Amino acid sequence: MTTLVNTLKVYETQTYLCGLKDIKTTHEENINALYAEHLTLYNGLTYFRIGKDDTLRNMRERYEGFKKLDPLAAKILLFVFDKVQALGTAFSLVKSLHKDEKSQWWV
Repeated sequence: MTTLVNTLKVYETQTYLCGLKDIKTTHEENINALYAEHLTLYNGLTYFRIGKDDTLRNMRERYEGFKKLDPLAAKILLFVFDKVQALGTAFSLVKSLHKDEKSQWWV
């Protein structure tokens, strides 16, 4: 469930940053707004807060915790999670804008 909600949050953030028509171009004023504060998406969910959000770091830590329960499943989860950071996805977009080392989620 957490992965689904976090993925939704990241992709909704990409839509907010880029608009619906051109997902390759970010809007500077929207980037600045997400650096400044948590903006409400809906039902208590917020957009990914660029620069400070620890949502994806916490998700990675949960995946790392699976290593004790099921090493193969954890390896697959972490492999996919790392891949989506490197491809042209919403995850790679928020990664490129994230500046806080304490909350970084990539290796």
